[in-house]
Amino acid sequence: MEQAIILAQKGKGKVKARPLVGCLIVKEGKVIATGFHGEKGRKHAEAITLEKTGKQAKGAELYCTLEPCSHRGFTGPCAEKIIRAGVKKVFIGALDMNPKVRGNGIEKLHKAGIETQAGILESEALRLNDYFNKWIQTKKPFVVLKSALTRDGFISWGDGKRKKISGKETDKFVQDYRAECDCILVGIGTVLKDNPRLTCRKKDCRNPVRVILDPELEMPLEARMLNEKGKTIIFHSRGANSKKRKALERKGVECIAVKEKKGELDLKKALAVLGKKNYMSVLVEGGQKVNTSFLREGLVDRIVLIFSRKEVGKGLEFCNDSLSRDMKIKKGSIRQLGGDVLVEGYL
Repeated sequence: MEQAIILAQKGKGKVKARPLVGCLIVKEGKVIATGFHGEKGRKHAEAITLEKTGKQAKGAELYCTLEPCSHRGFTGPCAEKIIRAGVKKVFIGALDMNPKVRGNGIEKLHKAGIETQAGILESEALRLNDYFNKWIQTKKPFVVLKSALTRDGFISWGDGKRKKISGKETDKFVQDYRAECDCILVGIGTVLKDNPRLTCRKKDCRNPVRVILDPELEMPLEARMLNEKGKTIIFHSRGANSKKRKALERKGVECIAVKEKKGELDLKKALAVLGKKNYMSVLVEGGQKVNTSFLREGLVDRIVLIFSRKEVGKGLEFCNDSLSRDMKIKKGSIRQLGGDVLVEGYL
């Protein structure tokens, strides 16, 4: 199952509105085939692996990180493929959180007389699909808030523009996050100060969808991100400049009006729109205002804080001070990233 989980991770950034799944088939103690979601278009991990084994699957054991599907979506039910192949035993990491599947795949295998065991490395298998599990049950994306801070807790200082805080190891870690998340979100303040590209700099990586919170449509038409590959979505207020909206749309930007709540864009509405578009995850890389808004509304699922060795004495905190004091991180972890310290957990 550990091998199957490692296989599943290869699908990060390659699947949309589907879970990460790894599968391997074992016969006489030897792995004879492996597969993962995203390896071959829309084919499921189990189907890919069974194709590789052919007739050798008869009497073999199948290990899969997620319960085989039992319904007909873009592909036929994997449970039926396993039954037809003559697999003898099936070992499963976690049940599928999709209401159309949950428990039904295992039931199908049981009825066919296939010995099935579920819950192997279950917590690891579930974490693998944090994004999918929330989205499939709520149709809202999983939100990761990431921020790099100095040792004394500031995200910027001096003129307030973006500063180089973390090291090379952290930069690679951040690009990995960008590669696996469907969207990356910032506020217009970050755009106007830093003119970021908001791209993934890994080789052969697709860019996340750029999502900008821009109530008054202040986005410069010459902004660097508008010349990058990939999609840009701007959420704006209903009373924003219609001429500017048309100009942005001519540059390929999707502009979406959402109502305001207490003088700010309604973040819950914006996230609901992204969920309906089948975006399962949003990486928030905002400044103090955006971070504070997401935390105050209770919209952050996972927080990632990177502390460098730098100390500046005075500057801009990553969010409203009272919020940071009250924040409770669950299932947290602390580890070294080069010269930086990574604190990560659920809220």
